[in-house]
Amino acid sequence: YNFHAASSQAVTANYDLGKALGCNETGGSARDDNTYRVQAWELMLSGGALFSQLDFSFGTAHPRGTLKSHKSPGGGSPELRGQLSSLKSFMESFDFVRMKPDNAVLKEGVPLNARALVLAEHGKQYAIYISGGKQITPVLTLPPGRYLAEWIDTLTGQVAKEEVIPNPRANVTIRSPEYTRDIALRIRSVNLLND
Repeated sequence: YNFHAASSQAVTANYDLGKALGCNETGGSARDDNTYRVQAWELMLSGGALFSQLDFSFGTAHPRGTLKSHKSPGGGSPELRGQLSSLKSFMESFDFVRMKPDNAVLKEGVPLNARALVLAEHGKQYAIYISGGKQITPVLTLPPGRYLAEWIDTLTGQVAKEEVIPNPRANVTIRSPEYTRDIALRIRSVNLLND
């Protein structure tokens, strides 16, 4: 099901339908890239299947999408397209069709000015997205095993920090690097990586 200008709340409210849920058009929220990047990450990490963004940087005089100043009710830029490509690469680094929304993985450590969303396949793979704040120290509930945790810069898609979580018994605390507006965390079982 496609929603016009869908939010992550639309996905959450309809996730039990068991159908692919998506945002078929953005625009009108703001003109900055941050707004649309955060919307895309939140939609996908809440269990969404697609995010389609109106890009107002394209025009007849700017067929390569390089228009910087426009009066249209939305954003878009080469930089935003790069940021959305980072989201695509992040999602493709998982076997995400096996994952489900599960914010219960995060026990505590999310600041009041931040929002966190989790997709999980327990014991195997976890995708976590945080918007807001400048640094986060989440307490995660993970089954016993050995995991690789990688903090991903949402602007570049690059790994900003990584660590091995050796063998959690229940709750484990990790600390993110400092970030500006949002950050993602990829946790995968070392056994899964070695298969």
